[in-house]
Amino acid sequence: MTKQQFLALQSIGFDMSQKRKTYDRTVLDKNWDKKFNELVEFKQKHGNCDVAVRKGFEEYKQLANWAGLQRRKFKAKQTGNKA
Repeated sequence: MTKQQFLALQSIGFDMSQKRKTYDRTVLDKNWDKKFNELVEFKQKHGNCDVAVRKGFEEYKQLANWAGLQRRKFKAKQTGNKA
């Protein structure tokens, strides 16, 4: 962060000392398992895991977003970047 960026944040009252929110790992794992099971059901119904938001598949928007996030996390891990 540049000094100019720091001063810009400070000028609007941004709290630099606030810690990141912590998340309950068990809740995150439960949510991941739920989406994984939805993906399993999608594959059973459609024969593939190519869940995407397209005409006729609007009901799968959240699952498509989750699947995209999994792909981004995998690619980030492969390249050593953050997702």
